[in-house]
Amino acid sequence: DAELIAACLAADEGVWLHKFLHEIHYYLTGSSAPFDMPVQLYGDNLSSVFAANNPATSTRSRHLDVRFFRIRDYIHADKIVFAHVAGKVNPADHFTKPLS
Repeated sequence: DAELIAACLAADEGVWLHKFLHEIHYYLTGSSAPFDMPVQLYGDNLSSVFAANNPATSTRSRHLDVRFFRIRDYIHADKIVFAHVAGKVNPADHFTKPLS
């Protein structure tokens, strides 16, 4: 549940930043048009990736507030691409695990 909530909040920020860069006519280096690619969002929790990409609501996710399923609308509108990244290749995992 926490991973899905965090993904939704990250998606909100990503969509806002994408709109902001589009409004100020930010161009990628060497490009003459604003980028229209969807925001790439990665998660290492398979259940949160599946819950975000699957439009059906299960009995286990009904207790979540509707606003946390806004990520599904972003995915459907091609504003966000939410994909799984394995924990072994996830660069953020190094900051969440204790050093040995």
